[in-house]
Amino acid sequence: MADTRSSVPHPLKPLPNLIFASRWLQLPLYLGLIAAQAVYVFHFWVELVHLLEAAFGNQAALQALITSIGYKADAPITTLNETVIMLVVLGLIDVVISRTCSSWSSSVATRPLSRV
Repeated sequence: MADTRSSVPHPLKPLPNLIFASRWLQLPLYLGLIAAQAVYVFHFWVELVHLLEAAFGNQAALQALITSIGYKADAPITTLNETVIMLVVLGLIDVVISRTCSSWSSSVATRPLSRV
């Protein structure tokens, strides 16, 4: 069956051409989102390294974790306990979910519509 559509591209009319060209206005926004995601990845790794170090008894890493999660206790914390572990892991999960949702929503927003 022969293709009835012409293979010669038709020039876009001014308004659709302007709308299509305006996608470049989003470039700084996406570059900023990439930079913000890099900050989140760095923060995730720092927290994960502190958690692993604290699990092996490093007091400086433990204090860094306690400070970063904002945990307040009546007595000083000298060992890693379940509460601190839970709060750190929830913080790591929060970073992963927020970045995943952000990446998903930006990919959906920029995906071209398919014609049926």
